Amino acid sequence: MTTSFVQGPYQTPPAGTATFTRYTANGTHTVKATATTIIIEVVGPGGGGGASGAGADATIVGGGGGGGGAVALASVPQVSLPATLTITVGTAGTGGAAPNGDGTAGGNSSVTGSGFSLTAFGGGFGAGGTNGSTGGGGGGGGGTAGAGANGATTGGNGGNPTLQGSTQGDSMGGRGGKGGDQ
Repeated sequence: MTTSFVQGPYQTPPAGTATFTRYTANGTHTVKATATTIIIEVVGPGGGGGASGAGADATIVGGGGGGGGAVALASVPQVSLPATLTITVGTAGTGGAAPNGDGTAGGNSSVTGSGFSLTAFGGGFGAGGTNGSTGGGGGGGGGTAGAGANGATTGGNGGNPTLQGSTQGDSMGGRGGKGGDQ
């Protein structure tokens, strides 16, 4: 977790100063009673790309790229939030092992508490290039209502944009993009 202040390098922020907290690992956040509005941004991790493979004529056949993760944003009055929020940071996808390995999908990131849930889903993995003549399809981009689909010989569909399963927030950028075909 990293905490920094929007205005100046203060040890303790003066009254009225906005603070920013970044979580790079799972944790618990205590909502300050003096806050008026909490802005929560959740980022889903991207999927890993597929490894290349050898084509039929000894050419290199590329793997598909992993899909990007979604971004979800909520601006919530402090009085509407529970005293503590649970932070879950999704795991980024990893690249496929050579030759031909598929990547892994990105996990989901979320902020939850009693009566509150905001989730950004991860991107789908890219498929590995095959030992024939086709490259792997790209993973679909994550959405705020579902993860991006994994690539195969064609690209995976993007995740849905509606905030199903989340109690607050807005979808930033809509549906995740479809991964590219071979």
